[in-house]
Amino acid sequence: MLPEGYISPKAERAVRDVVRKRSPLVRQQTANGLSLPNILGRKTGVRLSAKRRHALTLEECERLLPEPEHVLAVTSSLAVVHCLGQQSTALEKLVHTRLQHTPAYAQLQTVEGIGTIVAQTIVLETGAMRRFPTVGQYAS
Repeated sequence: MLPEGYISPKAERAVRDVVRKRSPLVRQQTANGLSLPNILGRKTGVRLSAKRRHALTLEECERLLPEPEHVLAVTSSLAVVHCLGQQSTALEKLVHTRLQHTPAYAQLQTVEGIGTIVAQTIVLETGAMRRFPTVGQYAS
């Protein structure tokens, strides 16, 4: 199916590993962030926006939630979400400083939903676009 395999240049491998490390961090951040409205909704009946949930303080949690165990569950999830966000941001900054903006990168960013880090991830994982005769083969 593929005309040739792709082995990324040695200089890009470390950056590709950083991008690969970012992916599970983002998944974990999302999972923890999604658990917050469930806890808050079940225990208080209050629906807060994502921005508002992530800005909750300990005092607000204590006011909203009836049990200290629920406060701990929410504040623990918030701490994890914030920590994972900081780590993802640090990895993204490193990737941005190490990668050059190629024509392939620019083309990928024209696709709706593909932002900076996703375009960089795709370029690092797939290599040269010229290996693929058609857009469909590249996309698959």
